[in-house]
Amino acid sequence: MENWSPGDRIQYGGIAWSEVEHRSAIYALETCATTGWFGPNGPFSKEFSSSFAQYVGSRHCYLTNSGSSSLELAVQAMLRTGRWQHGDTIATPALTFTTTLAVLFRNGLVPYVVDVQEGTYVIDPDLLPEKCSGYLVPHLLGNYADVSSLPNEVLVEDSCDALGTFLDGIHTGSSGAIGCFSFYGSHHITTLGCGGALVTDDDDLFSIASQSAQWGRLGSAQNSERYSSKLTSGTSYDPAFTWDMPGYNMQMVEMQAAMGTAQLSRIEEFNAARKYNFEFLLEGFGDLEEFFVLPKVGVANADVVWFVFPITVRDTAPFTRLELATHLENLNIETRPVMSGDVRNQPAYKTANILGPEAPNTKAVEQGGLELGCWQGLSTEMLTYCIEKTHKFVSGKTG
Repeated sequence: MENWSPGDRIQYGGIAWSEVEHRSAIYALETCATTGWFGPNGPFSKEFSSSFAQYVGSRHCYLTNSGSSSLELAVQAMLRTGRWQHGDTIATPALTFTTTLAVLFRNGLVPYVVDVQEGTYVIDPDLLPEKCSGYLVPHLLGNYADVSSLPNEVLVEDSCDALGTFLDGIHTGSSGAIGCFSFYGSHHITTLGCGGALVTDDDDLFSIASQSAQWGRLGSAQNSERYSSKLTSGTSYDPAFTWDMPGYNMQMVEMQAAMGTAQLSRIEEFNAARKYNFEFLLEGFGDLEEFFVLPKVGVANADVVWFVFPITVRDTAPFTRLELATHLENLNIETRPVMSGDVRNQPAYKTANILGPEAPNTKAVEQGGLELGCWQGLSTEMLTYCIEKTHKFVSGKTG
């Protein structure tokens, strides 16, 4: 964001665009126009899926149209392989994003929610029930959630916020059976504003997830012997029009994949900028810990690339989250609440069957949590402005 001046908009998140992305977009557009194929599973998709799988350390990667779709496909694959069963209780945190919970309900599963650790915004493993059929754990806000004690064969990792976060060389999303990622416009990298990916080392999970993402059909017109499958009536049929599971179109298209490859080539640059910005804000807010719960890493030695800079206004502070957010927004500094708050309090789940105890840390986040941007498009000047204006607000409330 060049030529910024105090009072100009400071975005919560955005797309870092350069000549790398520009050249890639032009080349992909010309190539697709020449070949006549803009849809999924072309050469750009193959290149991006291969590069992404290598980056996160997984054998397989399937590109999707969103992180939400990746989660839906992951749950379907877990059910169809028998790792989870309809009616199973699945542990997940009370502080989350809506689709992390929605995919459980859509597929006849029962969420058991537990609290997060204060300041980490990720699940507290000590609160997980002794007996649970499965786990859907988000590495929320990019922080590394401790999944070390969980059986990986029944674990799905929601890594939509956490691209670039590692622990001892292991990327989020590669410890469980399946990992899910998002390339939404405000995330670490983007594929033209929307997109996602699913990664796994398991051949069966990959096969089921990728088939379900392609309408549930047995094959494609390009890659199958025509009329080699049969309907239940015995009629010979084209595999591209034979569906042996309910499915939808959840695929990424070629132009998106080309952007993904370009953005992934800059991931180390993006990660370094996010880390610097996060640490700059953490130092700048360091003397305000009396009023805010400041963010901290959830697992020692984790190399975290934060999605945002989260703070929680303490209930002892002489001001509210609303007052602070209003102050910052009036100065053109974008903010967000911290995801769902306690997801059980969301209107969509008011009457839902959600198990689990009270979650006091999540309640505190619901009432006082606020996100500031730390993405790679922010300059030190912008971050300094955020820090100074927050200090001025606090001084006005305490002076």
